[in-house]
Amino acid sequence: MSKIALRVIGITEAEQDEKFYLLLMKERGGKRHLPVLLGKRDANAIMMAMHHITALHPMLYESFASCCLQFDIQLQECYIYRMENEVYDAYLIFKQGDNMVTVDSRLADAMAVAISMDAPIVVEEAVLESVQSRLVIKDREPDLEQLSIDDLELLLQKAVAKEDYEFASKIRDLITEKSINGEFTETLDIQSKESK
Repeated sequence: MSKIALRVIGITEAEQDEKFYLLLMKERGGKRHLPVLLGKRDANAIMMAMHHITALHPMLYESFASCCLQFDIQLQECYIYRMENEVYDAYLIFKQGDNMVTVDSRLADAMAVAISMDAPIVVEEAVLESVQSRLVIKDREPDLEQLSIDDLELLLQKAVAKEDYEFASKIRDLITEKSINGEFTETLDIQSKESK
């Protein structure tokens, strides 16, 4: 079991669906990235925690952090220990005196609590490696034409994260071309069915 420390780079709207946001983290002292897809509510909570924005009424993560302070409980870390079916699983690891307690949590909630309590965020090395193998850009992916739009969008996110904007623009153009061709093909199919 090997844990890798992460830092949050930022949150942006997801390219493939404006209802979702992409939280991007990067390993400290390294080059690997961990992207996390979030709903709007979770993204807002994490952004508020990152920028120390206080709502009119406390958010759930703020109430939780206040309880920890009242009972002298320290959050040791947010530990992302597994990814299954594109969903990350996380533990919040607490310490009170000599007692250590591990609590299972949704990643978005764990992140908001960890950020608000200024606790480290770590990921299991195997999880980080698994994500890299999905996002890796191999020699500029000469066979881009064979990739699906979903795969191209993942590749685009990786290219942007690596600040390879020239390659990202090529991928973006190919996504646009495939989208237009897909719509055109669907239109032809509909017209041919109507004419029969």
